[in-house]
Formats: sequence, C-alpha cells, structure tokens
Amino acid sequence: MATFKYNYVEPQTTITTTDINDPFVKLKDNTDGTTSDVDKDNVRTEGINRNHFTTDAINSDFVVNNTAINATYNNTSFAVSKTVTVTGGPTMLTGEVFRCAFAPLIKATTFSSPGNGSKITGVFYFYITINYGGGGGTDERITPIMGHGIAGSSSGLSVTDNGLTTFWERAPISGIYIARTTRQINNFKLWVRVEQNIHSFTLGECSSWSLIARN
Repeated sequence: MATFKYNYVEPQTTITTTDINDPFVKLKDNTDGTTSDVDKDNVRTEGINRNHFTTDAINSDFVVNNTAINATYNNTSFAVSKTVTVTGGPTMLTGEVFRCAFAPLIKATTFSSPGNGSKITGVFYFYITINYGGGGGTDERITPIMGHGIAGSSSGLSVTDNGLTTFWERAPISGIYIARTTRQINNFKLWVRVEQNIHSFTLGECSSWSLIARN
C-alpha cells in the first residue's frame, strides 16, 4: 500500500484554504505523472488486489482424490510426491495471479526410537513449486517450507502407537504466484521430506485445485 505525506498545521495557526486543499492538489498532480507526496516505492506491479480473489478466472481446476499417491516417505532430501498438470497450459500475463493447493491425507506414520531426541526430529515437510515455460519448463518454489509433527503426544510414544502419532489427518498447503512477465504454466508439484530417516509417513489420497485470476 502506498503512503501519503501530509504536512500538519501547527496548533494555534490559522488554517487557510491552501492548507486544506494542498494534499488533494498533490494527489491530483500525481495522476498527471508529476511529483507529489505519494510514496510509490511500495506500489508494485505484482501487488495483489481484490480482483485476484474474485471469480474472474481464466483457468480453474479442482480435482478430488487426484490419483491417490499411496507412497511411504522416509527421505531426508526433498522429492516430488505429486505433479498436477494445469489444463490447457494457460499463458499468464504480467500481474496475473496463479493460486493452487494440495490437501494430502497422512495415513500410516512410524516413529522410531522413542525419546526426547527423536521426538524433536519427528517432522515431515512440504512445499509447492510451479513449472512454467517450454523445453521441460522451470520449477520455482512458491510456498514456504511447511513442517508437521509426527508425534501427537509427549508421553508414552511407541513406534506404531496410533493414538500418539499423526494418523489419518489432512495436511493442506496452498501457494500463490504472481507473473512478472508473460509465461505459460505447465504444472504444479508437491515436494516432501522427513527430518530424520528413522521416521516415515505415508501419503494417501490428495485433492488439489488451481486458479489463475485476472489482474
């Protein structure tokens, strides 16, 4: 949001017509392309406005149980768990916004070697990338790395204790990307890893959706 500088009149100073009109004159001048007291440093072309959250979409996909993953992970390096193709490979214009989300179902989890040390490392992570451009495209991360704990309790944790570990829970994650130049969107991907490979988790069904909104 832009900021506006206004020179306040000192107390006990007689207010003049010029004083009152001055900020509005400067705002008008700014629309003419001249210098004013509007600070435009924080007014960027990739800024999100409410139009990006309306129904004026050029591409919209929602898929329920989109090809169940049903895979178990105990890798400590990020790997692609799910790739969703964006229907039609739409081309985004500068300033348009791509929004997407996954809702993976966490099924069975294993928590190895109970103890304070392993409880700290009982974490799994997600992030989302989008793929754009030709020739195989380029992956770009569009979310923070989101962590979830495998341990559901701090006491009595055993390796496969259903009541004390994460079982049959959704771990939704969503991302947003603003095009700085015209580019074709190919797909978006869910990446996963664990903190320590003595633990593991299984992903089941995974709903997903995506939307490209006009600026």
